[in-house]
Amino acid sequence: MRYVSLHTHTTFSYGDGFGTVDDHVKRVSELEMSAVALTEHGNTSSHAQLEKAGAKYNVKPIYGCELYTAPTDPETGGLLRTRRKFHQTVLAKDQEGYRNLNRIVTESWRGFFQWPTASARSIKEHSRGLVVLSGCADSLLSCTLLGGKTMGDKRDAFSEGDFKKAVQVVRRYQDIFGEDYYLETQRFPGLARTRTLNPAFAEISRITGARLVASSDVHYPYPDQNEMQRILHAAHRGGTVESVDAEWEYDILLTYPTSDQEIFRDLIDTGLTNKDAREAILNTERIAEKCNVTLPKNEPIKFPYPGSGLHGEKNTLSAESAKKFENIKEYIYDRLREGWEFRKIDNRRNVGEYRERLAYEMGQIESKGFLDYFGMLSDAVTWAKSNKIPVGPARGSAAASLACYLLRITEIDPIQFPTMLFARFIDPNRLDLPDVDLDFADDRRHEVREYLVSVYGEDRVGNIGNFMRYRGKNSIDDIARVYRIPKWAAETVKGLIVERSGGDARQSESLEDTFAMFPKAREMVEQFPELKLATKLEGNYRGIGIHAAGIVLSNEPISETCAMYTRDGKTVIAYDKKDSEYVGMLKADFLGLSTMGVIGRAIDMIGMDLEDLYRIPITESDTLRAFRENNLIGIFQFEGRATAIINRDVEPENFGHLADINALSRPGPLFSGMTAKYVAVKHGREDPERLHPVVDALTGWTYGQIVYQEQVLSIVKDLAGFPIERVGDIRRIISQKLGQMAMANALEEFIEGCKKTHNIQPELAKKIWNFIATSSTYSFCVTGDTVLERGGAGKHDPSPEVTAEQLWLNANDRSLKGRALSGKIRAGKLKLKSMSDDGRIRLDNLKKITKVDEYQCSKITTATGRSITVSNDHPILTSEGYKTPHELQPGHLAVVDLGKEAREQEKQDLRRSGVGSGWATGKTWVNGQRMEIDGRSRLLSEAKIVVRERSGGACEHCGREDTGEKHCLEFAHVLQLNDCDGIYHKYHDPANILHLCNSCHKTFDWRMQRSRKPRWSFGNPTGFEEITSIEPAGIHAVYDLEMEGDQHNYIGNGFVNHNNQSHSVSYAMLAFWSMYLKVHYPKEFYAASLQRVGGGKQDLWKRTRLILDAKKNDIAVLPPSLSRSSQSWSVVPDGILGGFEQVPGIGPKTSKTLQGVMNGTLCICGHPNHSDLCPVISPWGETTRSCKCVLSTSIDREKGWSEVSKIAGIGKSTVAKIESFVNDPDPYQVNRVGRVLEQARGYVAANGYMQPTHHSTKTVSDWGLDPMPNVGDHDVVWIGMVRNMNFKDVVEATRTRTGLEEEEIMRDLKDPHLRKSCVLQSYDDGDEDVYVRVSRWMYPEMEEDIAEIVKDQDVILVWGKKREDFGISIHARGLVVFRGED
Repeated sequence: MRYVSLHTHTTFSYGDGFGTVDDHVKRVSELEMSAVALTEHGNTSSHAQLEKAGAKYNVKPIYGCELYTAPTDPETGGLLRTRRKFHQTVLAKDQEGYRNLNRIVTESWRGFFQWPTASARSIKEHSRGLVVLSGCADSLLSCTLLGGKTMGDKRDAFSEGDFKKAVQVVRRYQDIFGEDYYLETQRFPGLARTRTLNPAFAEISRITGARLVASSDVHYPYPDQNEMQRILHAAHRGGTVESVDAEWEYDILLTYPTSDQEIFRDLIDTGLTNKDAREAILNTERIAEKCNVTLPKNEPIKFPYPGSGLHGEKNTLSAESAKKFENIKEYIYDRLREGWEFRKIDNRRNVGEYRERLAYEMGQIESKGFLDYFGMLSDAVTWAKSNKIPVGPARGSAAASLACYLLRITEIDPIQFPTMLFARFIDPNRLDLPDVDLDFADDRRHEVREYLVSVYGEDRVGNIGNFMRYRGKNSIDDIARVYRIPKWAAETVKGLIVERSGGDARQSESLEDTFAMFPKAREMVEQFPELKLATKLEGNYRGIGIHAAGIVLSNEPISETCAMYTRDGKTVIAYDKKDSEYVGMLKADFLGLSTMGVIGRAIDMIGMDLEDLYRIPITESDTLRAFRENNLIGIFQFEGRATAIINRDVEPENFGHLADINALSRPGPLFSGMTAKYVAVKHGREDPERLHPVVDALTGWTYGQIVYQEQVLSIVKDLAGFPIERVGDIRRIISQKLGQMAMANALEEFIEGCKKTHNIQPELAKKIWNFIATSSTYSFCVTGDTVLERGGAGKHDPSPEVTAEQLWLNANDRSLKGRALSGKIRAGKLKLKSMSDDGRIRLDNLKKITKVDEYQCSKITTATGRSITVSNDHPILTSEGYKTPHELQPGHLAVVDLGKEAREQEKQDLRRSGVGSGWATGKTWVNGQRMEIDGRSRLLSEAKIVVRERSGGACEHCGREDTGEKHCLEFAHVLQLNDCDGIYHKYHDPANILHLCNSCHKTFDWRMQRSRKPRWSFGNPTGFEEITSIEPAGIHAVYDLEMEGDQHNYIGNGFVNHNNQSHSVSYAMLAFWSMYLKVHYPKEFYAASLQRVGGGKQDLWKRTRLILDAKKNDIAVLPPSLSRSSQSWSVVPDGILGGFEQVPGIGPKTSKTLQGVMNGTLCICGHPNHSDLCPVISPWGETTRSCKCVLSTSIDREKGWSEVSKIAGIGKSTVAKIESFVNDPDPYQVNRVGRVLEQARGYVAANGYMQPTHHSTKTVSDWGLDPMPNVGDHDVVWIGMVRNMNFKDVVEATRTRTGLEEEEIMRDLKDPHLRKSCVLQSYDDGDEDVYVRVSRWMYPEMEEDIAEIVKDQDVILVWGKKREDFGISIHARGLVVFRGED
């Protein structure tokens, strides 16, 4: 196809284009176009993705933009402020042209009206290297001929005068762009305007010499997607469907022609001659040939130190001194000397250790060229701290750097934590910049950015973009608005869109799930069918926002690399985080952390200096005691459910224990049993396993457990003598979360190193290695609806398929004890499909299945529609080895079970080839011809030749020659496929294969694998399927399966699945600071904490928890006082005092006015006192400078709150609300739950209901109820209220994940009529949340009651089993709902 689409819109043309960049480029590739140009409306955000997709599909990328333009306002000389803007198609021809395109787009976003608008001056000034098309039917040229936009009403024909003006327009463009200006002829014969314009353009071409070029103005990849544009127009333009239908002809398809012949015929039908149509098409190809641009990549940052001569050097913090430096090294070492003195290192006993460590670190930093990066970070953080902006201690591996500590980037001295490894921060083997994530007070983070702008320049500092998508609720809002659907109907549907913990919360399909699951939602669709259209809108881009943390810096204007967008005074680069990294932008993660905001406000109230906080000793006993007492409300990281439970069990005695608790709260140690082992050893209930003095020394301080990556790396380095470079390899394996399978690649090297360094025997070395590998694993999990295939199905249990959730239920539900499946699981005899190392699918024993609560997941789909949803650290097997969802990309080949049908086809092919049936059950066939399809057999065959030559026909262990009989030679793999990451070229490497006699082979198998692998089963074949998408799938309950075989995998949904101290120290330090303030300055801590939850109005649950906790710690929480309160929460001698903002009916603006009035700085009208804003003429004719309001009215504090009605913005009805609030004995309603439950318990007792037996408190409650048991299964009766309801439909969830039809799922599902389940996140007047789990078997009995529950109002009485889950979960057997109004 010679035609090239030069005018194309993707979903980045917000509200107009549809389809991802990948979708469009893939479509272009299918049509065999050689190139494609993306020309989004007013932005260039799709360009980075276009370059990547172009390389992927072998399509040449052309970078462009459809600019908005407007005429000049004759009165102001600026652009005319109008919504009716012209469209102009612009393409970059070369590198200069691309820079100019960025400049034009950047300037168009400054001070624009309605849409970013490019001026004629900007286009002219930056014209070099650009190709310009005249534009669509809304261009300046088109409107000059036929009206429209600011050229008057649209016309059906043009006059001779119109034509002459159009020719003048073309000549003006030609004066600027010469032969690079083209007349755009579009392919729409169905539009009368196009049928008039195209012949006119052909005539203008003959007069002016400007060439014609064909265009299809693409807005979606496929013809049947025109409905999507209609929906997006209606949603985005603020009108209704009727209004956009009146403006647009949606039957005119804005998509790609399928052939040159198709667009040729379309152009002929618009009135072009054959010759003109042919030239217009060929000119698209010629333009594509002349457009040759590689996206510019940013140069590494250079810090403008004093004396550098770089832009901004006079504005840095260091410029305040008179020092000048010859180079960046001299500057950095000067800053290090200052830090050495500031930290008082010379006063420390081990000063030599500091010097040695610093010398090593600086050697690494200098050799990798990181000095400028560290200079930038040090300058920004030191400036913030010197301006009393709280900065966190560090985040992640930067805490392991002494250089960072001396440069004041971090506040953790790594020498005090000798087990933290600098190699985790800067890997000797890598050249990419280390990540330094910094936490600033969230309410002052903007000041740090302003400082960076003052140093580097406005055009060299930008925020990373964050592309916003339509989600469930705003999709419903927009559809309801454009179709005039009543608000109550929309709210009904929105109320059913639940982010389900333990259900399927797929971000882009939440509406589809909602309509499928809830009868009420379907009722609304039946009544208002248009609501269903919201499912199509959901997931599309809505626009671009600002990333919460990412800031990019450059020494040159960022527009040299990409465009920048300015809106409301904020500048955003054209790309998001991923695409900005692709073009080489230096990204600094400057996060705004609310905890630092709380700390900042608290120390301001106290009058404490920031450095005083940083110097608090981590041995402070009162702070540590508070952690032991589990006084954790309001404490960063520790008040969460999981961490609070672990903190309670650990009973921390020192700061190291706090860091351990942070690490032990991860899913891996939590659900692998390491956390429980740590607790048991710490409290003397178990003894740690002793392996070797080196290992024992490195794990002794964590009670014999490997809690941190640093411990793994130290063992590898100290025990096996690995060089630091090799240690870096291990670090990457762990950080990539490949765990045991990838680490096993180094097993042989580890065994040899242990022998050489410490004379450790191979058996012990392997045991230590397994300990390391097991401790380093993460929780690799699948969702509950993952279908597994088992063996041993019989007449009593005929279905071979079972879901992970069903397996777990059968393993844990004692009521199922008599069932066959449950018995097999408990006996360890249940066999599931697994892949052997030869690539065949056979059966393997299930050892254990664990439910791992909720986890972030991804959905992986292949070209055949096969899909699986897994946790984000769960590896599946591909042609390139095991990969997690974060490492997978579309195009990767997943290894899948081809099934029984493929196996039978193999046997038939074998019989037709004349090979005997014995081959069909032997090992020879396993490695036979069928596997040549994917090349695995070829790798093994080639390796065998090498190994055979190496052995010389004799056993490589005992030396016996091959007799062909008893001592026949066999090939044995040393490391299993699992140990080679699932990568066949590693597994079949000759170095991994031994030539052994049959006897030695048996011995080898038993020694290395502790088993002799049977190969007499034929097994199913495996093959490859192309992965087409990896999508976020929300939070799900997930299950971890442990298999017995040495390959450690199982088949789920047909896929092959595999079953950091510095970070913890940093978070522990933040928690320690918070706790120190809570213990020693409790009033200030609570007041600051309450201020940071929106004054308490934005998060009532958080406010209630904080107020209850304050009272528990003997801090009085007082209602607002007219005479004492300030704008928000404050500290008073008798407690903490609510501010004016806490009063219902008073917002931030009015509360600020009220505070000003009370302290005498403002008048009751809101203006400053004694100003001339409200001048008054006195009776003597003089103009006074006192406000009339003050002269006539004042606030009498003694009269109380009624006086505030004199203040502008506060009426008598508001005063009545205020007085009711401040006079209420419980103004903040913190005891509401207790009052409601007290009445409910009395009602239950008086009316013969089951009596509650347990409570969420940790001790016996006031009602004599027992605390929830931590160990074992117990019958409980509990009463409380519901905060959230999380629903799940097992059939819908399975269908949306697997692509199977509902009939197929229902056929294989046990009790298919039972589909729905629910989790009620509930609470009582105690300490913890209670999760009431209603299984799909119990749900029908409770469905009607659950559907009517009013959250935070109704009371539920539940009876069931409290299982040995993490936290408090009740598996409900019955439920009664008491209405709130009762």
